[in-house]
Amino acid sequence: ADDLSPPEADCLGPQFVVHRVLGRGGMGIVYAARDLELGRDVAVKLTLDAQSSERLQARLEREGQALAQLKHPGIVQVHRAGTLEGRSFLVCELIEGARGLQVASGDLALRERVGLIRDAARAIGAAHAQGIVHRDLKPDNLLVDAAGKVHVADFGVALIADAARLTQTGGLVGTPYYMAPEQISGERDAIGPHSDVWSLGVVLYQTLTGQLPFVSESFGQLGFAIMQATPESPRRLNPEVSSELARVCATAIARDPAQRYPDGEAFARALDACLEARPTRPALSRALVGLLAAAAIVAAALAAAYVARAGEAEPPPTRRDDAPQSAAAPADSDPGSADLEAELGRALDAWRRLSTPLERYVEGVALLRRWPAGAGLERVRAQVAEAQTAEHPLATLPVTEGGVNVTFGPGSTLYATAGEVLVAWDARTGLERERSIPAPGVARGALFALGNGDLICAGKALDWLRPGASPVHVPGRRDLNGPQVDAGERLLLAATSTGPLELYAIDTRELLGVLPGDHDPALACALSPDGTKAVAFIANEGEDLGINELLLGELIVWALPSREILLREELLHRIRYASFTPDGARVFAGDTAGSLRAYDATTGEPGVELFGPAANTELLRRRAHAGSVRGLRFLGPTRLLSVAGVSQGNPYGHQLRLWNADTGKLLWELRPLPRYPNSLSASPELGLIALGTSGVVELYALPDVE
Repeated sequence: ADDLSPPEADCLGPQFVVHRVLGRGGMGIVYAARDLELGRDVAVKLTLDAQSSERLQARLEREGQALAQLKHPGIVQVHRAGTLEGRSFLVCELIEGARGLQVASGDLALRERVGLIRDAARAIGAAHAQGIVHRDLKPDNLLVDAAGKVHVADFGVALIADAARLTQTGGLVGTPYYMAPEQISGERDAIGPHSDVWSLGVVLYQTLTGQLPFVSESFGQLGFAIMQATPESPRRLNPEVSSELARVCATAIARDPAQRYPDGEAFARALDACLEARPTRPALSRALVGLLAAAAIVAAALAAAYVARAGEAEPPPTRRDDAPQSAAAPADSDPGSADLEAELGRALDAWRRLSTPLERYVEGVALLRRWPAGAGLERVRAQVAEAQTAEHPLATLPVTEGGVNVTFGPGSTLYATAGEVLVAWDARTGLERERSIPAPGVARGALFALGNGDLICAGKALDWLRPGASPVHVPGRRDLNGPQVDAGERLLLAATSTGPLELYAIDTRELLGVLPGDHDPALACALSPDGTKAVAFIANEGEDLGINELLLGELIVWALPSREILLREELLHRIRYASFTPDGARVFAGDTAGSLRAYDATTGEPGVELFGPAANTELLRRRAHAGSVRGLRFLGPTRLLSVAGVSQGNPYGHQLRLWNADTGKLLWELRPLPRYPNSLSASPELGLIALGTSGVVELYALPDVE
């Protein structure tokens, strides 16, 4: 969960008195504060990326002044924009008690839902009349207050997002599922009011049908669908939709901007005509209401920027970004409730409407966990089982050229780095949440996501990236190639390129000390789950990296916090990845020859060795893998996941395998993998495996085997 602890009252400078944190997202942090200059309570959105360009700051302040002139009862007021220590911020109206469109309108009749979108279009039209384009319209930006009035939020967030990307190449502003074709294609000069009409048209389509007009497994495929595909008519998906309303929706999402309504006001007038010609319709079915709530796909919880929920009587709405439930029922549902059967029916109906293999699998896993013996789930069980035995990935997510490092973060967030680029997705949907270059010119290596949302990145330097704070940068190359954080997330072990291992305190980000011992650089190191031991596998310099059966390294174990050397043993293996067992008693290590074995963490004695099926490339003996071990992850007390890559032309192929680490039994394997694996991560909660490969992240179903 995000760290919403009370901030310092003056953390935004002398012009604000900060009350609390409203929310955090991939792009920034949002505070509720008292603006001493304005003399009112406001919401302040502060970006994460620091920008130092005077030209950029001048542009922000100039356009912020224009946004401040935008006054309409249906628009959340932007008071001003500016910079604080090089980071962009917006000062906005604070709305008490508002909720997102899909939550607030869940029980409304179709006519009333359309009326809310009509009102939003009219508000957007007022902005268009002043030459202002939103560029990131989505359901989360349409807030409904206690009186049932809609407010368009986040005007200006696209502005600061765009400003933060001016120093990057290929930056896009918007949420992909709601982007107009001209936004997807990067035609900045072609973006205008008609682009907002498209985005609101997608929201209308979703409201009418319970599903998005364009969906796909990856950003690239989604872009192709938006540019080329024709969505099914809303009338075919929901008979309640009139032919005229379906026509209005089709006009709003016409591929050619010239064929759309020219601005929000024209769109609102067209919806008005539909509402005036149509009598009140009955409320939507309970199944469709459940579907609409489950189908909400959100890029980031930016609506929290302007919402402070009053009291604790009504919990905040569950959203796909920040909650583990979606198609499945809430975790606090009463299993003995008389409504359980109806609840299952609604969740199952929502699952049937999901369109991508990734969504159907993840939500299917959630359904089966919530209702393990539920009736009518045969199709769900079959599709989940099929995904867990499939030889191809559920989704392929583009990053950029080069080897990709991947890690699951808290909730459903998935992170990846390649070169300078850092990308975040919603792993449930494959929807890209954020793409950034935190430090231009700095290539990043392996990364680790902490439970509080912080990211620790290795590479040419060691960096802490924390929402709402400046990055902490430790110069000098550091490597993170295993579980180098203890289970309590108190300590970090980092390997330097010159040999010494460093121990850091995670909460303060301070160097606690260097582990003693004169040795060559470590190829692999790990911390025990309880933080009382550190282990390193050393590569002796000067040896031929292509020879694997000579005396190539040593094993060193330190006691913590004393940093005393407990053990130092020579090895006949060049270890590449290492991981403690969850009980801390053993260390599993994989080498460049494909061997995978356990070592006693106290004595250093070798223990169980894992053996895979015989491969025609193994001339001397069987090993756990053919090729070099590229990653290890424990998924519980005994289940160990490993991945290995082979050289080009090797017919055996790259392999992903799941083991019982106690018995040495091979439980499951997938080979050949389509691309050479560079990194490995897994989320038992979501039932997903993530492989960082060449330029992309591949998501696979995690098999349910013991």
